[in-house]
Amino acid sequence: SRNFIENGIHSLDFPKLSFKAGIDFFQQSSVNFNQFIKEPSALPWFVKSNPNTLIRQKYGDKKIESMTDNELTDLVADVCKLKVEEVNFVRVLGFDRRFCVQAFWSAALKSQSTGQLAIPDSDMNTYRHLSQPNSLPENMTYPDSIRYLKFITQMGSNGFPMIKENVKKLTTTCLAFDVSAENCEVNALLATIALQDVKDARDRLIALQDRKLVRPDVLLQLETAVSSLEEMSKSAGI
Repeated sequence: SRNFIENGIHSLDFPKLSFKAGIDFFQQSSVNFNQFIKEPSALPWFVKSNPNTLIRQKYGDKKIESMTDNELTDLVADVCKLKVEEVNFVRVLGFDRRFCVQAFWSAALKSQSTGQLAIPDSDMNTYRHLSQPNSLPENMTYPDSIRYLKFITQMGSNGFPMIKENVKKLTTTCLAFDVSAENCEVNALLATIALQDVKDARDRLIALQDRKLVRPDVLLQLETAVSSLEEMSKSAGI
């Protein structure tokens, strides 16, 4: 997967990726999809693909709206490849698979159930704080701010509405603790990419480059992600 990051533009004159793919094929090399889509460089593509995934096509928002709790539980079991009785918040998050988490949250928010699709109060409160304006709690700690930024990245990249202004507020809170500027800034940039805020993403990347806060390999991933986001925005006319 790093070949897509490191080898520039693929063309018929210079078929770099085809050559690399041939080598990988004969060496029986492979890419773990769930690991690949967690890489920062893949984040814009994951966000872009959300409306066209097989899950969205099979279980669109309109279909979900008309489903019963039992049908919603069956939906999550189908997407996560679980037995119906195994479906619950802890089990799904333990999988750490984005499409599985996406399906569970979609079903749980529709259901508002206290049964198998129940979401713990702490996570539901976090969702409410970040999906509504002026709802961030006061007196947040450093771990709180990092957790909230990561939550924005997770939920935003899965197509759930998040308030963009909260990224700036959370970054300010995070940096005030002077624990790890790198951790604050990187998580803020990822959250911004997940929310497809092109200008803010570029500004945050430039700040990281100027301050030399992150390792070169991490910076390369972030640069690729922001460039991909910009190209997608241009093609979409944003």
